[in-house]
Amino acid sequence: MIRRRSRRKTVNVRFESDCMDAHPGPPSAVVPLVGEVDIAVADAVLDSAMACLRRAGELLVIDLAEVTFIDSVGLGVLIRIRNAALAEGKGVIAMNARPSSVGCSR
Repeated sequence: MIRRRSRRKTVNVRFESDCMDAHPGPPSAVVPLVGEVDIAVADAVLDSAMACLRRAGELLVIDLAEVTFIDSVGLGVLIRIRNAALAEGKGVIAMNARPSSVGCSR
């Protein structure tokens, strides 16, 4: 896990070593995101998710339960992850998103 300081607070991003296998169901991997997903951590989130995507079987699950804020750059990263997964014939599910965590860049 890496801790990065954004303009607002410290952010935790989990990397491949924290990528978890999800059971039951199709072979999959889970990317649990924590904190704020914005420009300060976008590259780290993308790198982590791409590493997990390579490890995932049929499905990559992005768990947003602990995300407190996500801006347009963060949403763009989720779209890039989805596009990469589709290109590899894999599915992506973003789950546990809280509507209050989606915001505009300040």
